[in-house]
Amino acid sequence: MYGHGGLDINITVAKKYFAKAAEQGHPSATYQLARILWSVESDYIHAYELFEKAAQHKVAGALCQLGHFAYAGFYFHSICIVEQDHQKAYTYYCEAAQLGDPMAALMVGSYFEDQEDLNRALQWYEAAYRLGGGGLAEMSIGKIKHLMSELDPELQEEAIVWFESAQKDNLLEHQSIFSPQVMVALYYLNGWGNKTRDPEKGFQILLEIAQMGGTEAFLPLATCYQEGVGTTCDPNKASNYWEMAAEVVSD
Repeated sequence: MYGHGGLDINITVAKKYFAKAAEQGHPSATYQLARILWSVESDYIHAYELFEKAAQHKVAGALCQLGHFAYAGFYFHSICIVEQDHQKAYTYYCEAAQLGDPMAALMVGSYFEDQEDLNRALQWYEAAYRLGGGGLAEMSIGKIKHLMSELDPELQEEAIVWFESAQKDNLLEHQSIFSPQVMVALYYLNGWGNKTRDPEKGFQILLEIAQMGGTEAFLPLATCYQEGVGTTCDPNKASNYWEMAAEVVSD
């Protein structure tokens, strides 16, 4: 919970305020109280009940949260509270997205991407961007345009613009999401889109990502060392990065 200017609010005071407002029937307060109970106090059952109550009043964030529960399933002390149901999750996400929740719009886009319906996925990712989805939405739009570029190579020029914009989002870096930077590196390595082929620059970007803990860079770095792209061929370093990439997959 944050106050004006990003100042931390005392959680106890916030809980008291939201609890009082929730008792008076304010849906948004009910949702905020549920968030505190879930993330701070680990009172999962009560929080879930409040998420449901807020969702009944069409609070977008609460509907999105119910979507998360349905998508993954929700168990508490080995007791099933919510069964995994992707179709139900999709319904929740759609409703939340239509009410303006950017994360829900991203999840709907992901659903269509999994179905390989790239046009509808792109529509939802663009909706997420308009709703304030930030770097995650930009990264997703870039990814879809890159996939579409297999049929229309000119789309690579649009894709790189989205990847470069996404990599400026500090929130992604704080969450250790380096996919946009990796894609920018690959565009330099291969000379895709409007990028002049510059293997050395692409390799350096990948190396910096790996040094920051970005596991997404391990595989392309292994290939660079294996084939001597952007750096001196070094089978030993290539093997090390292959092994690190394999460890990430097995975890």
